[in-house]
Amino acid sequence: TDPSFPALRFAMATAAGTDWRPEWNNMFSALREELDYEITEIQGEIPHDLPAGAFLRNGPGFFERAGQVIHSIDADGMIARIEIRDGRATFRNRYIRTKGYQVEQDAGKVMFRGPYGTTPRHWLLRGAFNTVTKNTGNTSLVYLPKQDRLLAGWEGGLPHNIDPRTLETRGVDTLGHLTDNRDIVTAHPRICLET
Repeated sequence: TDPSFPALRFAMATAAGTDWRPEWNNMFSALREELDYEITEIQGEIPHDLPAGAFLRNGPGFFERAGQVIHSIDADGMIARIEIRDGRATFRNRYIRTKGYQVEQDAGKVMFRGPYGTTPRHWLLRGAFNTVTKNTGNTSLVYLPKQDRLLAGWEGGLPHNIDPRTLETRGVDTLGHLTDNRDIVTAHPRICLET
């Protein structure tokens, strides 16, 4: 069999004693396009009485810029959304439009240090003392249904407010002005069901 999940192909290649490097590289390949489509290749059927809903997840998604490899944890965040409604499934993905993402897209190259090892080219000449890292929004999602807010978190800054249906980035979220733009909020929050 040829499973489509890259990590499983990697494990199978390793167990078989074959060259695992192509599968390893596939696990860290970027999906550069932002897509919207109906999922038509489905094994079996989606039950028509299945309640409508959406599954969302985020994670690192952009592992290379201008030929420079970006550490997997430093990569720009991407959200994927699968919605099931009326027996149909649709897919949508979007990159989180953080300030750092926009700056690097405009420049066409890595401009920020990453806490896990990514450095701009010619770092020693241009940025050895530059301690600014970018908020990637690539670690977690929290949905706040009362406010219809989807928050994309990262360990080193404030979360980004995302439209849960279109996945449009609305901007940095200061959590109702409980924080300011200098604060750092955990990417692994707990929600109090009483408040």
